[in-house]
Amino acid sequence: MIATSDDEIAGKDLGYFAFGLVYFGFYIFNYTQNYIVVKNGVIKEPGLFGTKLKIDEITSFRKFAGDYILVAKDKKLHINTELIDPHSLQELLEFIETLELKKGK
Repeated sequence: MIATSDDEIAGKDLGYFAFGLVYFGFYIFNYTQNYIVVKNGVIKEPGLFGTKLKIDEITSFRKFAGDYILVAKDKKLHINTELIDPHSLQELLEFIETLELKKGK
């Protein structure tokens, strides 16, 4: 076994601690933000890697395993219905119905 110095071990521990803080920060951000936001002609998932679609560019939608998938020209937005409050889910379904889109297969 190779002997390591205490400084090297402390550096690894600091790296793991920093990674844990970043992960915890993502958790707090996702917990405090809305899952889906419809505002100013855009439907989006807030966050660092969230998808954003212009409402007038949405061409179709489909329902798969309880989730909704909104399709635009070059993007897809997957909406997990289990993560949405039942009242907000009803509002989302009414919004999707008002879009008058063709239902995908």
